Amino acid sequence: MHDRLKSGDAWVKGSRAYRRFGDYLLPKDEVAAEAKDLPVNVELSGYLAERASLLDQRLVGFARLLRRPRIKRGH
Repeated sequence: MHDRLKSGDAWVKGSRAYRRFGDYLLPKDEVAAEAKDLPVNVELSGYLAERASLLDQRLVGFARLLRRPRIKRGH
């Protein structure tokens, strides 16, 4: 029983140490209000645009590194 409590497979009703996972989540009606204060873009299209821009910047930097002459090193 101890192992089941520890893993979260079982819990003691009313216990603060072992709660169901859903008990840690915000109620659905509070999610939008909390999300607007987050320092990240929560709109999917804006998030994808930011990530695409970051990927493009990193690929440009990677391409620049590939164009550099390589130094031959002896063993």
